[in-house]
Amino acid sequence: MTMKPQKHLFTLSILLPFLLISCERFGESATEPKGELRISFQQSTETLTRSYSEVPDTSDFILTIKRSDGTIVYEGRFGDCPEKLDVAGGTYSIRAVSGKSAKPAFNSPIFGDEQCIKIMAGGTVNVKLLCTQLNAGIKLIVSKNFLTECPDGVLILRSAEGSLMYSYSETRTAYFQPGTVSLILNTGGSDEV
Repeated sequence: MTMKPQKHLFTLSILLPFLLISCERFGESATEPKGELRISFQQSTETLTRSYSEVPDTSDFILTIKRSDGTIVYEGRFGDCPEKLDVAGGTYSIRAVSGKSAKPAFNSPIFGDEQCIKIMAGGTVNVKLLCTQLNAGIKLIVSKNFLTECPDGVLILRSAEGSLMYSYSETRTAYFQPGTVSLILNTGGSDEV
């Protein structure tokens, strides 16, 4: 019976180094230093256009920070995001937008920026977002001659994302995503592009 404890002790002494190596490797990946991410907006008035002369409040922008594997690190108001985020090393996409709607709408410019960055473990990355307009504005001016020739017509602006009816007396700017926008004149049920 004295042999059995020695046999277990021998087995344990063989397995112990493997267990320690496994624990060390596990501990290394678990304690890998984080990277530090800081995000801010550059202060600039270059984003202003003739149709939109007010600087948007970037605190209300929707901020999304996503790892390259699709994991969302943060999604919410830019103003609610911590000043610095501790994140694992890797590649991230950072997107901040003033609105989510891609559908055409009147008086609704969308501003924001998107950047792809790489963070090293233990490093710091300062991201400066530039607030630029992401959609495009269209304003039609209907001449008196057109009103005389097509008094009962209906103007429609159409893109892949949707359409807007543009009345002859409309003064607002219609905003669309970049791409093809068609102007359609509807008279008596028939469309002419």
